[in-house]
Amino acid sequence: MYSDPLGTLSNRLRPIGQHGDVPGLADFLNQLSEARDDRNDLLHALPVAHGLHRRKTKNLGYVRNFYDVEALSAVTSSLEAAARVGNGLLYQDGGAAVRRWYERGVES
Repeated sequence: MYSDPLGTLSNRLRPIGQHGDVPGLADFLNQLSEARDDRNDLLHALPVAHGLHRRKTKNLGYVRNFYDVEALSAVTSSLEAAARVGNGLLYQDGGAAVRRWYERGVES
């Protein structure tokens, strides 16, 4: 609904998820955090002889390698799962909230 980076979206939704007003939102936020970490690892990985290699400056013991298609597919699966759950939450009321939000913006 908003053009926010994943981190900003997560920060906007976290207070709502802590209140428990939307069933499943807290679990989605945890899944989104994991998917975001997966995405960042892939985006910031550097090419090496056998694939891609990711290390973090703030955590020198952290290493993640993408040496085969399965490692890349795991990131895709993580992002797709978060998108599925997020869409389920967004449309859990049959799209009524989305319509109200859209109509509010059209009237302004």
